[in-house]
Amino acid sequence: MTAASVLSAANARLEYLLLSDGAPARCHGDLRAGVMQLHSELEDLERQLMDIATSYLSKDAIRLAYDIEDTIDSNAQAKSCGCLSRLYSERSLQADLEIFRGKIKELGRLIGENNDDTAGGISLSSGGGITFDAATRRSLSAGSEVIVAMEYERNVLFHHLLSPGYSVIAIHGAGGSGKTTLARWAYNHDFVKEHFHLRVWVNVGKDLRPREILEQMLFSVGVSQEWQSIPKMETTELMEKLYKVLKGRICLVVLDDVWSLDAWSTINPVLPQDDNGSRVIITTRSEDSVPPSSYVHRKNYLSRYESWMLMALILQLPDGHGVEAAEVRKIGKQIVDHCGGIPLSVIVASNLLKGKKLDDWKVVLQYLDQRRNPDGGIGNILGLSYDTLPTPLKPCFIYLGHYPSNHDILVDRLYLLWMAEGLISTKGAPNLSKFDVTENYLKELVDRRMVMVQDEEEWSTQRPKSCRIHDLLRDLCMKKGKEEEFFRVVGSVRVKGTSFTSRRLAIYLNTQENKDRVSLEIPEAKTVRSLLLFKTQKNSKWEIVDLKEFRYLRVLDFDRINFRVQKLPKNMDKLVYLRYLSFRGCYITEFPSSFSNFPFLETLDLWVIETCRMTIPNVLRKLTSLRHLYLPVLFQIGKSTKDDKLRLDGLTRLEILENFDASLCDVDDLWQLQKIHVFSGVVDGNNEDLEKIINFLNENVRSSRQTSLLVKRFDCYSERRFSILKILLHCHALHSLEIEGFLGELQRLEGIGSTSNFTKMVFSGSEFGQDPMQILGKLPNLRSLVLCNDAFAGKTMECSEADFPALTSLKLAMLQSLQTWEVKLEAMPNLTFLTIEQCGELQTLPVELMKKWTLKEIKIGSMPQKFQENVRQMDIYNFARITPYDC
Repeated sequence: MTAASVLSAANARLEYLLLSDGAPARCHGDLRAGVMQLHSELEDLERQLMDIATSYLSKDAIRLAYDIEDTIDSNAQAKSCGCLSRLYSERSLQADLEIFRGKIKELGRLIGENNDDTAGGISLSSGGGITFDAATRRSLSAGSEVIVAMEYERNVLFHHLLSPGYSVIAIHGAGGSGKTTLARWAYNHDFVKEHFHLRVWVNVGKDLRPREILEQMLFSVGVSQEWQSIPKMETTELMEKLYKVLKGRICLVVLDDVWSLDAWSTINPVLPQDDNGSRVIITTRSEDSVPPSSYVHRKNYLSRYESWMLMALILQLPDGHGVEAAEVRKIGKQIVDHCGGIPLSVIVASNLLKGKKLDDWKVVLQYLDQRRNPDGGIGNILGLSYDTLPTPLKPCFIYLGHYPSNHDILVDRLYLLWMAEGLISTKGAPNLSKFDVTENYLKELVDRRMVMVQDEEEWSTQRPKSCRIHDLLRDLCMKKGKEEEFFRVVGSVRVKGTSFTSRRLAIYLNTQENKDRVSLEIPEAKTVRSLLLFKTQKNSKWEIVDLKEFRYLRVLDFDRINFRVQKLPKNMDKLVYLRYLSFRGCYITEFPSSFSNFPFLETLDLWVIETCRMTIPNVLRKLTSLRHLYLPVLFQIGKSTKDDKLRLDGLTRLEILENFDASLCDVDDLWQLQKIHVFSGVVDGNNEDLEKIINFLNENVRSSRQTSLLVKRFDCYSERRFSILKILLHCHALHSLEIEGFLGELQRLEGIGSTSNFTKMVFSGSEFGQDPMQILGKLPNLRSLVLCNDAFAGKTMECSEADFPALTSLKLAMLQSLQTWEVKLEAMPNLTFLTIEQCGELQTLPVELMKKWTLKEIKIGSMPQKFQENVRQMDIYNFARITPYDC
């Protein structure tokens, strides 16, 4: 229930504004005591709300929390007022505190009266899972859990993919029936990879426009090097370019989650009519979206037996005997009956039961029996998954409903939004940072299969870049968000006169045709605290007129919006209460100097699209409350300032600093940033700056997994450079290091040490005369290694036993002298991805390497034909994992 979380956020905000260093006024003793008392009473009310489910009481509590927040905001201006105004403000606030305490007592009384009559959420134990004295457990990966009991369907799909006949295959079925899973299984199958020259996957969804489908296809077919020019092309140019790329090749195109025939009408003209075996797979819930003359595969629901087998696989239940095992099977099969044969329901229910005791299984079954739905059980199962979430996780899950369907959600951005919205509390976890708590929240949602992430298995060493949510779970978020008045999504560009009761608003721009102006003139605008703007259609005109009525905004997020055509909204500089401001993925050429007048701003995200060079005036140092700063990849300093470098001194609270460029920023300012725990930067050929950054990282950054440094135009022709390289390679705060330039002698790498924290290293142009693998292979945490541009100038390279224990990705590119590569069977036990590119003298790959069962994909780019033939002959049992491509 979100009321408790809203109260928690209001409580934390009250404490921050009035009791911390950011207090708007110095409270005298009586007022401070009053605030502390309100703080305590809010905590009591929060605890009471966790145990009830009465809708009107929840909403009353939410409105009370909002009233408290409004009062705090209205008193925040006292910080800049004179003594008389400050005194008046404090007296007014004291009177308001008395009123709030009275309302809290009344709510507490009503809660007590209703507690006995209302059923709280379902509660399950947190551990002590079901165990039997039985056989070996089977390992299960996140991607394979759904591929069970689908043998017939897979055979049918395979037949139509690889045999003459239909060119379009439509997989039709209800939401959650496994359409995408079946298509993804075929798309990633080794034989499919071998058969089709090109494979293209497009996430269509409800709102994806035809042009975006073409752009996604172009990126997928390997013209990403031209990504800067793609947005500038006319639609006809895109179609012509795609046609030329696809012509003469056997292609597989998957259009996932199609809602209309527009998707097919878009790609059909660019598909060469060669009748060469190319195929298109469409997944859809509606047969009206299926093109004529298609083979339609109707996605069958799972039988009761198949559903139970899927649950047993996910829970890794052995075939045990005895009373408890029989009881588990009996209750489990009754639970899967409620899933209606829908794989998503079985997956969610199974992950809910994972690690739970038999008594908890009985509680879940009782819950479902009491809410039996004749129309199908997926709503009840998903509702159960929400009801069993810990209270702090519920608003975090609901918050995902802000995002459009099929939207990739950047994880680091989501973390910052959750924190800015007041949804994260370290209460009960005093030794963890807010980022740690936030990451634990997302992991819990992923473990419950309520959120999907890529590369889940690598989470132990690096944070996933993005996540997404299934449409049915998003519908649940939308439903709960509306019930709890938590947020509102507006899918129309015209919102004038719309009534809002929530403090959070998401607007999907361009979801109606022939609309070019966004009017945000709504009476309740002053109550909105969070505004997220998503551009769901590219290359169309629109304009946000003014934000003057949104003067109490704390969160303002622009998503991938092009400000080359549209202007920034007026009166943005008046949003003095902003805590979070993001232009991630936007095109904006200048950061207005007036945006330095945000006294409470904690997150500033200027990571605009990489084709945009932003001009930043030297005003960021004024944002003294900043904790998270993301600079653009390309930027320059405003010409109006006399300083030639961007100054960051004064940002003493900064915890995250991304894209720090030593040629544009003053390195000496780093020493004032004592709280940094996430850092990424670039140094371009400056000895002094590089040494200062290394010393700063060593002395101030401790355990972050997100610390990276790119060193450009570096060489070791002098002893001075050699000494700097030595301390760089001993920098335990660094996890990712990329060096461009001559390093020469191999012994310069010696002494990196078994305690090194490097997880990723890139060497370019190093010209090592001796084999670097002998030293790099000893790094215990190294997961990704790239040697390119003659990083190794020798002829023979060898990986010995026990080398590279953690390595999962290896790329060798443009090593012109390399002729022989030997790998011991015990080396690189976790290697998953291998890329060999433009190593013209290399004859073949090591036989031992080809025997590794962990190796999923071998990419061969611009290598001699003889090399490719040798590799295929060696890899006779798993040749389909080899992917040739042109650089």
